[in-house]
Amino acid sequence: VVAICDTNSNPDEITDPVPGNDDAIRAINLYCDLISSAVLDGIQAEMIAAGVDVGAVADVEASAAADAEKAEEVAEEKASTEEKAEEASEKEAVNA
Repeated sequence: VVAICDTNSNPDEITDPVPGNDDAIRAINLYCDLISSAVLDGIQAEMIAAGVDVGAVADVEASAAADAEKAEEVAEEKASTEEKAEEASEKEAVNA
């Protein structure tokens, strides 16, 4: 078991204690960022070792994000057009 241990902790049951502040939010955020970065680096190293083209994976993800953004823009344009058509119908009904 690896654990962050402050001076007020009992590390007897911990096999790998890491001295650090376990009370401050900034410290916890730092630990989480460091651990997640290490995990992602490990996954990337495994993918590279397996022969996966990591750059191609990033290109696919970027393309998917661009497609999602474009779809959102189209949906917003459609909603705007429908709103304008509804306003025109309401004006037409008032003038009739």
